[in-house]
Amino acid sequence: MTFQFNEVYETQQKAGGADSNGIDPDKGTTRQVVQYNFIHGNGDGVLLCQFAFGDAVVRNNVIAGNSRYQIYLHSDPAAAAKIYNNTIYNDKSEYLVYGYGKYLDARYDLTNHVLYSRRSSRSTT
Repeated sequence: MTFQFNEVYETQQKAGGADSNGIDPDKGTTRQVVQYNFIHGNGDGVLLCQFAFGDAVVRNNVIAGNSRYQIYLHSDPAAAAKIYNNTIYNDKSEYLVYGYGKYLDARYDLTNHVLYSRRSSRSTT
């Protein structure tokens, strides 16, 4: 599946729900390509939440002004993602790219991004 040339904004967490992300290659999905999108004003910009297995490519997107994480790494060890050539702009949260614990055991190849933050306490993973 290829998800491209979209503007994704203002997603909101529903009662009882967990997600407010713009785009989410999710559980057990393969060969997803997320490219040439403008993703802004969501809870998370791109959530990589690939449980059980999966692979995705996230490239050539503008990810900006999301309230929590611009890119959230949250996959099982069997998953893989290539994340490259994105412009990641943060003016609302403390994170540009975020992941923690066992969710960082997946294979993430992060290369060649433009990272910009207006927050003095900015962080990556």
